[in-house]
Amino acid sequence: MEDTWSKQGLSNSHTKIANEGIELVSLTVDMMDAAGELRQTYNRLNVFDAVHLGTAYILEGPIVSIDTLYPDIDEIEHFDPRDLE
Repeated sequence: MEDTWSKQGLSNSHTKIANEGIELVSLTVDMMDAAGELRQTYNRLNVFDAVHLGTAYILEGPIVSIDTLYPDIDEIEHFDPRDLE
């Protein structure tokens, strides 16, 4: 990402996201537990993917991503933003 966004832009991205009306949430133990369970089920998940998916699972929401692995995760609804109107 740093080739597209400046370092300062990346370091303030959370503010830009919040300004778009997207709720930022803190991680909980339940989210981390779900991440661990997903990693045990899906060997291809790295820790960062598992945390994102575990968060979506606990919040009972979809994940919006272009990651090609996410559609294979049955527990989480996935949307590719390129397919959204």
